[in-house]
Amino acid sequence: MAEAVALLRKYTVDQTQYVLLRTEDPGSQVSDIDQAAYLLFPAENKVFRLQQPSSYREYSLQTILYFLQYRKLDHSAYLQACGDRDIETVSFIHRKELEGYLIGTLDASAINLNIPDSVLGKRPAEDNVDAAKRGRLDVAPAEGLNSIKWITDHERTVYNRASILSIKSTRNFLGLQKLAAEIFGKRTKQPPPQHPPTAAAKNGPPRDPARPAAQSRLPQKPQPPTTTHPISNTSDKPRADPRSSSSSVSKPTSSRQDNKAKGTPIIVVPAIATSLITLYNAPQFLRDSVFQPSEEIRQAAKQKPLPVTIERPNTATRTGPKSFQITDSPERLTAEEWDNVVAVFATGQAWQFSRWKYNQPVDLFSKVKGFALKYADDPKNPCANWNVEVLNIHKSRRHLDAQSVYDFWSHLDEWIATHKRNQFA
Repeated sequence: MAEAVALLRKYTVDQTQYVLLRTEDPGSQVSDIDQAAYLLFPAENKVFRLQQPSSYREYSLQTILYFLQYRKLDHSAYLQACGDRDIETVSFIHRKELEGYLIGTLDASAINLNIPDSVLGKRPAEDNVDAAKRGRLDVAPAEGLNSIKWITDHERTVYNRASILSIKSTRNFLGLQKLAAEIFGKRTKQPPPQHPPTAAAKNGPPRDPARPAAQSRLPQKPQPPTTTHPISNTSDKPRADPRSSSSSVSKPTSSRQDNKAKGTPIIVVPAIATSLITLYNAPQFLRDSVFQPSEEIRQAAKQKPLPVTIERPNTATRTGPKSFQITDSPERLTAEEWDNVVAVFATGQAWQFSRWKYNQPVDLFSKVKGFALKYADDPKNPCANWNVEVLNIHKSRRHLDAQSVYDFWSHLDEWIATHKRNQFA
């Protein structure tokens, strides 16, 4: 209440003593502000509760009174004293103007404090104003004070000057960028150029020399008589048609490409029981976009699953291979099967590759695409020094698993299109 602050200023300037009370009874006087709950101004015979608002910014009357008594302390000592007594402090930027008002060097208008005219000894200006021109209050004063008290009791600090500097953005536009790259990449692909037909093509296929000259429209030169020789019977094999030589030569090359295309791309997952992704939960995670800890599936399963082939999700919008084989035994793969390995999930431990064809992480991840799966709230990256893509999953927010699986297939498609495009076209 501004009246209490104005009386407190008046008593301070006039060096008049106010009285601290434990209760509203004038006989319950105390000398320590820590024991007081009310403030009495004897000359006016008015009592004010210390916890009520002071009408100066958001501070209570207790905060103003305590600041007045300990204003000569430096700000750090003042903050320490208020913290020991659990009393709200006056901000450093408000100290100078509040102290100037309380000791009489500043007016109420300088600190935006509304003082009643009855305290200042002035006649209200509204007495001479027409009632139709007076301002209207939509809320009663008592109701307004209750609303302010309710707000101050329920307010909480969302950001401060320390936390605002440490905010980390959780937005990730990687998926949107890759989707835009795929769309615009398809638009920029031009069809092969169509060459105009040559003169030979317009005239049709070459004429058979054995045809009569009369059937040709072009003038023919006289041909010398040909001599017919008997066909030798030394060999029963028919002569090879020179026109079919090119097709016979290209067949082995086409056969080798077909053999490569028949191979199924392989994804290797760890066989370690403590890994987040194993052969138990990998098919469900990569195919259905649902992560379940492998320990739960292992307890329900009767035996260890065998390498399985899955159909990737959203095959209609993908351009890469549709089927993938998942295994956790790469040491049993042959050299030809190793050529089909496209992805490896790493745990961050180099001994994972000890019996593999490529037993060094540098060599391995230059041949295949590396991935690592970890929880999003785990700040540690076990594969920080390796060329792998880290996929984050949440412990309880299963609706975000689809984004992690989408990132996996996007990275893998990009790698296959760059390194094994001819093999898995």
